[in-house]
Amino acid sequence: SSAFKRSPMYVRLMEKFEELYNLGYYFVGDSAYALRSFLMVPYDNAAPQSKEDAFNYHHSTCRIWVECAFGEIDMRWGILWRPLQFQFSQNTQVIDACMRLHNFLVRNREMNGNKSTRSEDYCAYEAESLEFIHENPTDIAGGVSNDNIPSNDGSGRLPTVEATSKSAGSNLRDDIRNRLANNGQTRPAVSTGAQWYRDKYNRVRME
Repeated sequence: SSAFKRSPMYVRLMEKFEELYNLGYYFVGDSAYALRSFLMVPYDNAAPQSKEDAFNYHHSTCRIWVECAFGEIDMRWGILWRPLQFQFSQNTQVIDACMRLHNFLVRNREMNGNKSTRSEDYCAYEAESLEFIHENPTDIAGGVSNDNIPSNDGSGRLPTVEATSKSAGSNLRDDIRNRLANNGQTRPAVSTGAQWYRDKYNRVRME
């Protein structure tokens, strides 16, 4: 998320945030990213079965396909199972190569008619991959919102344009949350007796 904030794309989005906001255009991202008018992220620490929890559920369903695609890429290429140890320019080349090879394999699979089920196609987790995840949980726990990165002026406060975009994003997210609630769109009910708890990464889990 910090790399995104320092990218030309982020700068361009900040320049156009009012226009994008008026058109109703935005991306969806996970909680590692900072809330902006052009980037909807989940509510932090949403109480189970609350309006915020319902928003988080529907937000997650919007991005799950991308998450699964990234998951398949990670699990396919072992070089991505741990931090890359190359120079930054080489890191980008490695990632680009992994993406291109992944796309080639997917296209080849589809052209040959060997389409797997949706679950196998988008969430291919092999035993070795799962073992790595189990042994290295902190490597996949996610990041911290890049609003915690100090501002360029050293004050620790967001620049005015970013603060304005964040406020607009908060209003937009609340509006979407309320519309979902008014339409009765909540997280699907769970079985009787299910218990909610927070794990050591402060993520809401069910057992």
